[in-house]
Amino acid sequence: MDAVEYILGKHREMEQLLDQLEQAEDPGRRTELLRDLTVELARHMAVEERVLFPAVRAELCDVDPETFGDDVLENLEEHHVLKTILDELHDMDPDDERFPAKAEVLAETVEHHHEEEEEGVLAGIREHWDDARRAGIGRQLQEAEATAPTRAHPNLPDEGRLVEASQRFAAAIDKARDAVRDAADTLRP
Repeated sequence: MDAVEYILGKHREMEQLLDQLEQAEDPGRRTELLRDLTVELARHMAVEERVLFPAVRAELCDVDPETFGDDVLENLEEHHVLKTILDELHDMDPDDERFPAKAEVLAETVEHHHEEEEEGVLAGIREHWDDARRAGIGRQLQEAEATAPTRAHPNLPDEGRLVEASQRFAAAIDKARDAVRDAADTLRP
C-alpha cells in the first residue's frame, strides 16, 4: 500500500474517533472511545517515528531541508504533546468536568498536526518518492504496526537507534496491561 494513502487513511480513522469522543457524554462510552483512540494514535505515531521519519530524513532532507528536516522535527514535537495529552486523559475520571475540554484540545491538536503533516511532509513525499518507494514504506509501516505500543509513552525516544527496541519493549508491556484490563472488565458485573 502507498505510504501516503496509508497514513491519510489512518488520519481519517482517528479524526472519526475524536469526533465520537468529543460528542460522548456517557463516561463508559468515553472510556471505550479513549481506549480505541489511544491504540490507533499510539500505533500511528510509533510507526511514523520508527519507519517514516527516519527514511524521510535520510533520503529527502538534502532535497528540501525545511520540509524534510524542520517539519519532521516539528511533527516529532507534536507527537510528544499528543502523547502527553493522551496520558493526562487516561489519568482523568471520564466524569471529570474538564474531560470534554481536554478531549477537545486533543482533537484540535491532532487536526492541526494532520493538516501540517499532510500539506508538508506527505505532499513532499508524493512529489519526491516514486510509486515503488512509497509502496515499500507503506509495507514497512503496516508491518511495524504489529509491534507498536498501544498506549502513549511520551518519555520514550522518538528518534535514534533506540526507537525500535524501546517501542517493542513498551508494546509487550502494553499488551500485557491490556490483557489484564480486558480480563478485569469481563469480571465486572
